[in-house]
Order: sequence, then structure tokens, then C-alpha cells
Amino acid sequence: MDTNKVIEVHAASIVEIEKIQAYLEENGISSSIRDEFSEGLHAGFPNGIPNQVSLYVLESDAPKARTIINDFKQD
Repeated sequence: MDTNKVIEVHAASIVEIEKIQAYLEENGISSSIRDEFSEGLHAGFPNGIPNQVSLYVLESDAPKARTIINDFKQD
């Protein structure tokens, strides 16, 4: 496993992703957001699903992040 590799752990609306991202940060996990649809609009060729963004973490943090995300979604 390449621990420096960044992988997607969740996709949802920007509102939900920003809440999850804050929750991950509180638990010591850094993350980043990617909005393929907006990126495509800026480049002139829309791609992805409108109003859906992806949340990425380091592969080494993914198992803990997925557990935290599942806990967050159950609350």
C-alpha cells in the first residue's frame, strides 16, 4: 500500500461533504474535496454529476476515515 496515495472515501453534496470534512479534521484526518462538475465547467467541458463532490484522504487514513464517516452518517 502506498501510504501517500490519495483516494476517494465518500461522495455527496457539498454541504454534507463539508460537515464530514470538519468532523474528520476534528479527529486528526486531513482531507480534500474535488468537484469534477465545476472543474469541467471552468474548462469548457462539463463532466461529473452536478451538486456532487468527492472527499479524498490519504490511503493510510482511509479505514479510520470510513469508520468516522459511517458514525457521522448514523448520528
